[in-house]
Amino acid sequence: MSILAIQSKKIKNQLQTNKFIVIVAIVLGLVAAILAVTMPTFYTSANIQSLLTQCSAIALMAYGQTFVMVSGGVDLGTPSVMCLSAVVGTLVMRSYGVFFGILAMFSLPLLCGLINGLAVTRFKMIPFVATLVMMMLSSGAATQLSHSVSTPAPEVIVAIGKTTFIGIPVAIWIMLVVGVILHILLKKTAFGRVLFAIGTNSDAVTSCGIPTNRHLVLAYLLSSLMSALAAFVLIARLGASSLSLASDSASLDVICSAILGGASIYGGAGSILGAFLGTLALQTLQNVMNLFGVDYFEMIIVKGVLILFITYFDTIRTWLRGKA
Repeated sequence: MSILAIQSKKIKNQLQTNKFIVIVAIVLGLVAAILAVTMPTFYTSANIQSLLTQCSAIALMAYGQTFVMVSGGVDLGTPSVMCLSAVVGTLVMRSYGVFFGILAMFSLPLLCGLINGLAVTRFKMIPFVATLVMMMLSSGAATQLSHSVSTPAPEVIVAIGKTTFIGIPVAIWIMLVVGVILHILLKKTAFGRVLFAIGTNSDAVTSCGIPTNRHLVLAYLLSSLMSALAAFVLIARLGASSLSLASDSASLDVICSAILGGASIYGGAGSILGAFLGTLALQTLQNVMNLFGVDYFEMIIVKGVLILFITYFDTIRTWLRGKA
């Protein structure tokens, strides 16, 4: 397949992604209209702000997940790496100071991302297996280091979490600003274009002399970096690190958010705007279920059905895209 053919297929993929984003936006609009009639209290400023703040950590991890999925991979370990980052960061902060704590908080996830990237590119491991192993290692290490006990964050970190700018919490600003930067990186740079090409046809990209392994490793590094940033946002907002930061369904929440936003488990499609809208849609669903008093385990069932549906829809979409 020539570069021209890859570019043509990439354009088709992008058009499909844009259509998917529009569909998600329309669904969100309809849900918003229904909620305005049936549940006016949903639109209180406090609830909207709370919803967006809850979105921040998941959205950041969904951004990183999008880069990996665009390249044709998947990163199951993002929430576990985030939890390990938070645990190690707060422990180091308490013992050696905030600077070294932040350094550890971001360095360790980058090491995890590097291991993931090398496992996929050098050792030819399936991304699902490589990142599943990393998820297990990170989860086990976080449990061992924390002894299943919460570790308070220093006051300066908590103060950052409470900071607002024009009345908007810093967590929301981080989510939005990082989203804009990563949107430009994915859509407007050679790095992003190569990731789309790899996800479309990696063999053709390799035959053109493009270093695919380097780009794949960078994608996994970026995913882990977003896990570290999500860890910082969470401990600043909650004031402590704990194993509860990574819930049982957190990995699926991240992947579901990316797919809801147009990313494909088969690669070659995805966007940062879509990941944000997908996160917003998923968290809105959870928020509404909370307001209606839906049980936690019933929420897990609903999320499972949703993930099953969108994964099946993604399969059909990919098949239709291949026929185009």
